[in-house]
Amino acid sequence: YRLLAPKLLLLTQSANKPLVLDSTSTKNNLFVTISPSLIPATSEKHISIDEKSFQDTLASIAKERTVSLTQGSIENIYLTENITTETGSLTASAVSANKFFSLITTTAPDILMRSLEDQFMVGFLGEANNTVTPFIILKISSYDTGIAGMLAWEDTLPDFFDILFGTKINATIINNSSFHNTLTPGSTTRFIGETDGLKIVYTFVNSSIIIITTSENALEKITS
Repeated sequence: YRLLAPKLLLLTQSANKPLVLDSTSTKNNLFVTISPSLIPATSEKHISIDEKSFQDTLASIAKERTVSLTQGSIENIYLTENITTETGSLTASAVSANKFFSLITTTAPDILMRSLEDQFMVGFLGEANNTVTPFIILKISSYDTGIAGMLAWEDTLPDFFDILFGTKINATIINNSSFHNTLTPGSTTRFIGETDGLKIVYTFVNSSIIIITTSENALEKITS
């Protein structure tokens, strides 16, 4: 995995829909710079954390779960904040993982926070039957502290996911249940929740990339 560089692409936008890649020019098309993302995205939703309260920002992210996505497509939620340049002007800059986590009431353990790189990705995967699956991808500087941090985070990870995406996974988890290992192609995945229902699953794709989502199927599609 590598951070994809921004590209100037021709996009179309419909009301209440994310920007979608399109190769056909019409008068309603917009030339915009596609934001960098940890995996290729077919659409994006730009959200500035400076333009609304953080609770409203979370509500905007959760709302994207109701947006219809083509099966197999990926929507990137591109979060920005305004920063002051050396010349004194304001410019939009990507929110770092540590900044984003610090704004959420349920935070990751310090050992994981110390390992987080700036780049991260919040997104949605379009699946069958018009369902949309949320995910978050984290980039870490150290595998050892990363895995220790994820293990320490497991107790409150469902809370974090519910806050971030407006899901209700924590309510479905049986008291005193814990994460378990499950084998997926090429890696070992940890999960908690119902085998055929709501759950949290995460895996280390390699020594620097962690993907967290709500189904093994989504995990396979995101990593393919």
